[in-house]
Amino acid sequence: MILTPRYEQALVFAAAAHRHQRRKGTDIPYISHPLAVSALVLEHGGSEDEAIAALLHDVVEDCGVTLGEISARFGTRVADIVEGCSDSLSPDPTTKAPWKQRKEAYLAHLEHASPSELLVSAADKLHNARCVLADFLEVGNALWNRFRTGSKDDILWYYEEIAKVLTFLGAHPRLVGEFRRVVSVLGRMARGGAWADPDESFPEDSAAGVSLVLEDFQAGPGGTSSRLSVHVKSGGHLVMEGYDLGTTPMRCFGDSDYEYWVTVRGADKDRLLLHLIAALVAEEDRKSSRFMEWLKSKGIPYEFASY
Repeated sequence: MILTPRYEQALVFAAAAHRHQRRKGTDIPYISHPLAVSALVLEHGGSEDEAIAALLHDVVEDCGVTLGEISARFGTRVADIVEGCSDSLSPDPTTKAPWKQRKEAYLAHLEHASPSELLVSAADKLHNARCVLADFLEVGNALWNRFRTGSKDDILWYYEEIAKVLTFLGAHPRLVGEFRRVVSVLGRMARGGAWADPDESFPEDSAAGVSLVLEDFQAGPGGTSSRLSVHVKSGGHLVMEGYDLGTTPMRCFGDSDYEYWVTVRGADKDRLLLHLIAALVAEEDRKSSRFMEWLKSKGIPYEFASY
């Protein structure tokens, strides 16, 4: 596809509309975001109309530009996509409805959005999520004050709900698959506390000497390979990690390579251990004897004393 002068005109229009705006909490010119979203749309097979709509997707919501003006300059189809990607059509960007109300309405709209709207929306949310994750790594929990809601839980809720809706709809699986992974990492890290460096708290290559493979299945062509293991990391965190490779994750998530982690931080590990022991001997009459038999079968040293 060769882009026409319409795309150049849209780029100039978007740059002028966002000229005095910056990305939240930074000195980065806001136009960097529409440029990135438009690039993602093109990289994922979007048409010129969709790429133009990506450039303009925030001018109504944040700049006071009207849909009528977009329609007159760039056509009804572009205006329709921009409308579908906007959570506010107020002529005055300072008089938007409350944040949660707008986001809930947008989530409801996504379920009935056109494929073009879903493409631009997924690209928009992926770039935003990438930036949020990068900023969280840099400034930690101070990041959340940049948002209108000021709430980490609200931001994570919004991104996770969008990921669920887009995945359920089966929209643009490669794009949505990357968005879902970024959101998953962001949620896992942000809920872990104020730390910012994932390698500091979850060192992928540093175990404390305790590791156990729970499942290792290598399928032939057309099947699904899977591996599941559990590790105690050097920081004391217990991490169950796995991957599925093949047809099943492609069918469920639109990506043939699906990785996941379940992490119990070191401070909660002892409580986990007690519950696992309770579950292990729950149906046994001789609970202490059964527990010692189990320890012996796993080669785990123990001491027994009685009076």
